[in-house]
Amino acid sequence: MSQGSLVIPTTGTLSGLQLVNAINDAVDNLVTNAGGSTDPSTLSGGVKPYSFWLDTSVSPNVLRMRNAANTAWAAVGTISGTNFIPNLEYADISTALGFTPVNKSGDTMSGDLTAPNLTATTKSEAPVVKASTKFVFADNTEQATAAKPEFPTGTVMLFVQSVAPTGWTKSTAHNDKALRVVSGSVSSGGTITFSNAFGSGLSTDFTTLSTNQMPSHSHFFTAGYGSSGPRDVVSIDTNYATNYGTSSVGGSQGHSHGLPSFQVQYVDVILATKN
Repeated sequence: MSQGSLVIPTTGTLSGLQLVNAINDAVDNLVTNAGGSTDPSTLSGGVKPYSFWLDTSVSPNVLRMRNAANTAWAAVGTISGTNFIPNLEYADISTALGFTPVNKSGDTMSGDLTAPNLTATTKSEAPVVKASTKFVFADNTEQATAAKPEFPTGTVMLFVQSVAPTGWTKSTAHNDKALRVVSGSVSSGGTITFSNAFGSGLSTDFTTLSTNQMPSHSHFFTAGYGSSGPRDVVSIDTNYATNYGTSSVGGSQGHSHGLPSFQVQYVDVILATKN
């Protein structure tokens, strides 16, 4: 790199070697874009409009170009290793891209935004949203903060499917149970499974009736006397009445009552917890 003068002396006496060295310095300056840590506009001979300067006083090095008025330098881009990164702060890239990019406050994007193709090993990062920035959607709703998960971690829900959806874990703590709606704290209980409670061939519990549980009733019996034949006990003359007891009938067995089928229609569901 060289920051030699671009101006060949036109006064005084120069030897052939001095002239050759002056020309070589000027050419080296041009070839290396005046590479160095000193602003070449301050050196002997200065610079011309649109001259280049590879500024090595900063890291990564910056390639600069002199403006048309020859009063300041404009940064063209940075050079780091084998990479050149152009400075697009003031570049007109609309023509090159085919659309107007949104790059500063007040710019409005038109048309559709197409997201890049994502693979399992890549990720797409959303732009940084400042405190005064908000997104306005097609239905005129606004959002100024990052979206929250649709269901917080730990949420428990019912699903009409055998396998929990992605992002959820199937719970096996409950099986073959009915659902109960409560207004207070939730709990679980009971001893009979849903299938047994609403199975087929159900009947009431086996029960033996006591005397007090029977309907009030009376019994009649006949008694024989003399030659008049049998008479109803209520019309027997007291002079001929004889006390008789009815015969004992029954085995004091319990009984049950049949019930209609409780095989109600149902749909199986699972409980799953949000991961």
